[in-house]
Amino acid sequence: MRIHKIVLTVWLGLVSMNAMGKSIDTIKTGVLPDSSVYQLTSLWQSDLGKPIQLQSLRGKPRLMTMFFSHCESLCPMLMGQLKLVEMELPKELKQQFGFVLITFDVKRDSVESLQAYRKRMGFNPENWTILRGNADDTRELALLLGVEFQPGGKGQIDHNGLIILLDADGRIIKKVSSIEDRSAFIAQMQSMVSPPTKF
Repeated sequence: MRIHKIVLTVWLGLVSMNAMGKSIDTIKTGVLPDSSVYQLTSLWQSDLGKPIQLQSLRGKPRLMTMFFSHCESLCPMLMGQLKLVEMELPKELKQQFGFVLITFDVKRDSVESLQAYRKRMGFNPENWTILRGNADDTRELALLLGVEFQPGGKGQIDHNGLIILLDADGRIIKKVSSIEDRSAFIAQMQSMVSPPTKF
């Protein structure tokens, strides 16, 4: 029942935010909003071997996506788009945003595998967080985010691809399957930081 309540709250909050058409002020201290993804209390492990809870990501807006490191289809495209966004961010804005990758291949994506993936992709630990969890927690988070996945053929995992923009308190601001207009997307990211970053 808890996950369904959070999903409903997140959905209602997202609809309300879109309807208002306003940038969302972030609250960096105090109780988490009911619609926050960070309400989940599950324990995750980073590719650096550190146990963390999602609420430790609180404090700055982030782009989040679910993936797996052996993906031969959709994930490379998603990673390419995220890296292009990072490359085009002004230095000041880059320091105020983070990127979060969460694997749903809980069997093959070990800490060592994810470390190798980080090195291969050139993801800076200061900006990129890579996480793995157990099967139940991974499925729970995927449900909350709207990510669907299931076993596929030849060792692959069939899944949809979503890039999720979270505010500093973990509320879902936007979900896209592809970033078609990076300039507009980055402008929305810029509107979320205070004071606004000058390009």
